Amino acid sequence: MRFAASLAALIEKKFGLVVKLIEGANGIYEVTVNNEIVYTNQGRCSQLPTDGEILGKIRQYKELLPGEELKTTEVFPIFNPKR
Repeated sequence: MRFAASLAALIEKKFGLVVKLIEGANGIYEVTVNNEIVYTNQGRCSQLPTDGEILGKIRQYKELLPGEELKTTEVFPIFNPKR
C-alpha cells in the first residue's frame, strides 16, 4: 500500500485531484478517473506501473495544475551478451 500512498500524493500534487485508496485483492492494482479505469494490471502477473505511466494516463482526462510538469524517464532493458 506504500506504493499506492506515494502515488496518490503525487496525483494530488500534480492534478489537484482528491485520491481515494481502496484496498484490493489478489495483487490487482487499478486507477480510475471519474469511474473510468485508466490503468489496470489485471492479467499482467501483478506488474506495478511506473509513476510516469499512471500520470500520463490521468493526463488524458485531466490537465496538470499550473506550474506542474510531468517528468518521464525512459527505461531501457540492459543487455548482457554471454561471453
